[in-house]
Amino acid sequence: MIKKLFIILFLFVGCNFEKIDSSPTTVKLPSDPLQTPTLYGGKYLESPGYGLNWTDSGYGCYYELEESSTGNFLTSTVIYRGTDRSYNVYSDGYYYRLRATYSGLISGWSNVEHL
Repeated sequence: MIKKLFIILFLFVGCNFEKIDSSPTTVKLPSDPLQTPTLYGGKYLESPGYGLNWTDSGYGCYYELEESSTGNFLTSTVIYRGTDRSYNVYSDGYYYRLRATYSGLISGWSNVEHL
């Protein structure tokens, strides 16, 4: 009798289980982390000032360009935030570095340029 009760209970409970979807869930992440931009600088030949430009980090990034009077950037100022890939400066003796940002992602700091 108990054996029949267990069989009936098993069939009743077993028939009411919903099928669990065992397919893997895909979480969309960026395929590559933000590339650290490379910063280039140089003196304009025909006009005063210096030009800074940098490589593209992809994703339609915003860029932050920092300026410091010392190479260690303990005291620095963000002088540019935007999507352009160049910036003009008109005084020498400063150090510059750059990073890219996109939707909460932040790249590493670029190389340092001293003009």
